[in-house]
Amino acid sequence: MHALASRQQQAGHEVHIVTATPAVVLTSSGSDSEFSSAGVRIHRVVMKVPFDLPVHLHTRARVVDVFKAISPDVVHIHLGAVSPFAWGAARAAHQCNVPVLVTVHSMWGALARAGYRLSNLIMRWSKWNVTWSAVSVTAASAVAGALPRAQRPVLVLANGIDVNEWHLPEPAPGTSHEQGPVQLVTVMRLAPRKRLLPLLRIIERVQGNAEIHLIVIGDGPARTRGQRFARNLPVTFVGRLTAQEIRTVFQDADVFIQPSIRESFGIAALEARTAGLPVIARAQTGSTGFVEDGINGVLAQSDSEMAEAVVRLANDPSVRRRMAHWNREHPPVQEWGSVLAAAVDAYGLAMRKSPK
Repeated sequence: MHALASRQQQAGHEVHIVTATPAVVLTSSGSDSEFSSAGVRIHRVVMKVPFDLPVHLHTRARVVDVFKAISPDVVHIHLGAVSPFAWGAARAAHQCNVPVLVTVHSMWGALARAGYRLSNLIMRWSKWNVTWSAVSVTAASAVAGALPRAQRPVLVLANGIDVNEWHLPEPAPGTSHEQGPVQLVTVMRLAPRKRLLPLLRIIERVQGNAEIHLIVIGDGPARTRGQRFARNLPVTFVGRLTAQEIRTVFQDADVFIQPSIRESFGIAALEARTAGLPVIARAQTGSTGFVEDGINGVLAQSDSEMAEAVVRLANDPSVRRRMAHWNREHPPVQEWGSVLAAAVDAYGLAMRKSPK
């Protein structure tokens, strides 16, 4: 969100962010605003609630006040599977007769789709002036299954990447890991849905068939269990790293692996692909938007196919070199210039649909 908003501001747009997330530890309820370092105005509509959840019991009324003060041309709402504050903001935009672009950042399964159909019976949001989008073709297809026919098709508005920031030079001759273990790397929040344990089982299965070492970047509630499981595996947990530290790891790595299935986009995989790493990912994810099977990575249908891909890439350095070279020579289409242009087009479509 910060990257999108700041680049839009730099491009000459006037950008405001409305959020229920407090800037610091919240001690009371209220509203305030501030400017980010990029000049983006941030409006915080906050309330003291248990567990410091980013929600507000009077979202619609408070956000209506913000919208009346700033008079937006369009409201861009970023939505997950369950986003009460975002939906309150959508109701506020509807009340203020402002066109809305919704971008869904999660994979809507059967439960989410049923929930949104039920909520439509109550809120009648299908009657609102909303243009729908999602961060990948895969995610857009899932969202379309929950929408009334009149609100389809669902646009694709990808996350963006700074290619210059993540592009890494090709290693000099003699600096590869062809004489030692092949270095795998993954970057993720260590939560169950990211499937750390299935990844470790893949590494366990590969044992004896290829000489590998996995670096796990990230932290979260699944880390302790994962470290116990991987006690006798060639795995190193390094915790959460900065972007620069991640790039340093990528510079010395051979392959990126993403085990999650319910991945609407896969920004870490895109960063690795931009850095030149072949990517092994599941074929059911949004990473299909920048990983071409057999060209710059492997798209696997199952964990067993992921294990086979690890063995194949680990034992064939020529394939790894070919995929890495392709990634370095072909920047991803999800670079920020294209993403900003697509966002402007989506805003234009939303405004043209407006009854104003």
